[in-house]
Amino acid sequence: MKGGDVMWTEPERFFTCLIALLAVSACAWAETRRYPKDSRAVTLALLEGRRMSEQHAESLEENLKADPNDLTSRTKLLGYYLGRAIKSKSDAARKARRSHILWIVRHRPDATIAEDVAIQLSVWEEDWQAYGEGKRLWLAHIEKQKRNTKLLGNAAKFFFTKDKDLAEKLLKRAKQVEPENAAWPEKLGFLYELRYRDLEGNQRQALALKTLKEFEEALSLTEGSTGRYNVLLHLPEAAFYAQQFDSACNFSVKLLDQAHELDEELQPAGIWSYVDAINRANVILGRVAVRRGQLDNAKQFLLRAAKIKGTGTFFPGPDTELAQELLEGGQRAAVLEYVNLCTKVWTDQRNLQSLNRWTALIKAGETRVFPSATASDMDRTRVAPKTQPGASISWPQAPGSRAARKIDAPLASWIKLDGSADDWADKTPLIQEAGAPGRGDFNEIDVKEVYFANDQNYLYVFLRCSPSVQERFAEKQRSGTLCNLYFDVDNDLTTGCRNAVGFDYGKISGYEAKLLIYLGVQMKVNLWTRQAKMTFYVAYDAFGLDSNDGFSSESAVGGRLWEIYDEHWPIKDGPDGVELAVPLTDLGLKPDQVVRLLLAESAHIFDKEGYTSAVLKLR
Repeated sequence: MKGGDVMWTEPERFFTCLIALLAVSACAWAETRRYPKDSRAVTLALLEGRRMSEQHAESLEENLKADPNDLTSRTKLLGYYLGRAIKSKSDAARKARRSHILWIVRHRPDATIAEDVAIQLSVWEEDWQAYGEGKRLWLAHIEKQKRNTKLLGNAAKFFFTKDKDLAEKLLKRAKQVEPENAAWPEKLGFLYELRYRDLEGNQRQALALKTLKEFEEALSLTEGSTGRYNVLLHLPEAAFYAQQFDSACNFSVKLLDQAHELDEELQPAGIWSYVDAINRANVILGRVAVRRGQLDNAKQFLLRAAKIKGTGTFFPGPDTELAQELLEGGQRAAVLEYVNLCTKVWTDQRNLQSLNRWTALIKAGETRVFPSATASDMDRTRVAPKTQPGASISWPQAPGSRAARKIDAPLASWIKLDGSADDWADKTPLIQEAGAPGRGDFNEIDVKEVYFANDQNYLYVFLRCSPSVQERFAEKQRSGTLCNLYFDVDNDLTTGCRNAVGFDYGKISGYEAKLLIYLGVQMKVNLWTRQAKMTFYVAYDAFGLDSNDGFSSESAVGGRLWEIYDEHWPIKDGPDGVELAVPLTDLGLKPDQVVRLLLAESAHIFDKEGYTSAVLKLR
């Protein structure tokens, strides 16, 4: 996780981040060249819209019928409908939001709101049709006014996430028309920055060089300390990934100097901007030091990245890449101190849970602690390879778990975790038509068949699904559950879970272990470019049950709780279904054991027919 990036696993959290970004825009960027003077009014209108009542929204809709050019009311309604669309998943709110966006693009493409993230049609897949109409309108405007840089810039922002090539073309045209305007190389730098982060190796380095060139040009054209500061924020990282390490260090030092020079101006109004500068600059200095073998210096930079003024500060979050590099370099004490410092400034309860977990893993001797840390090809030797048949695998453990240890046993040679049924062609499913037929009232995935196999170390499971996981995500971009598998480890109905509440009440008495297979959504939001990227995945949790169907660290079952999605998880989805490998010890199982099994299919979780019992015979 890079400084300046935040990862959430629920799309409903997106609006919270958007509001924070808009607030930052109003405080820190209102007077910069990038944002016109009325951008603050736009931001405040969006925030006010978020807090509006339904009656107020209806009143504004009536006002617009009489005065459709009232952009303030229309902007407030955009904020209102965006919040409703995400929080309540209201189709009516999404439709209303799309209608207002297309009105702005059609009638007021030159307005300030037209360049704001609030009118982008790329957050939900079902916006594709409206996006197509918006694209047609923008291209028609540009065809009529080919040298109107205001239109070119607004249109480019609209295409930033869905058509980066077109956005680049429009920004280059604007740059040709106004070669002395720093806004255009700066916006091109933003665009290239978004693109190189999704690349690796030589491709990433080449695009990072282009990014560096654009930001350097923008810096040379920018007047005023605040404007230069905003450009400097992006230069250290661009230079680092371009492997221009001397430049990366120079820009980091300049950024720190500029941040301290603007200290009073940036705090408290621009506290995020100031804090992010301290974090970014020190992290890049530390990563360069690692590559030069200067680990003592790298440790100091890591600690400085978290030494932020005050407590409860709007902290961008720990930089897991530098911390991971130092941990693998044997600098355990420094990384522990860094994580401890982060507890002073990253104080949300969810964040503290992650920090406490990392602390426990580091103290336990683990070296691969930060599963979200990514590395470029220049760091590839530091990263474990993707799981392959016969490969050695290692997963993070839950604090307090009896299975809190590193697992190095290879997978069976016959299986490749890819969600394909090919590995199971010669095997018979234990469960036919899991749960009830069809997708149920929730239109969720229908689990058709369930296969099991095992060796001395793992329980292998394959669930044949209709539709596939990715087809389901194409229909609706939200998290969910595929199924729950319960295991009566000791075949004793008088032990295990006794008093489960909710829809499982009375159905899982006597079971000691639970395997939860769920569908996740990871949203990564860049807090500077204000762009969001969503990733969809399948994952599992394995844990022992207490009397109320809750995770029990005192259970005889080991357990394995996941916090953050990682590509090396031993579970994959594919065209035929979902395939996974679970350490037997995580479920309290042993070879040659016979156990009761219960499958609860989520598509029919409230139906009696949604539960299927079976007897699993391990070999």
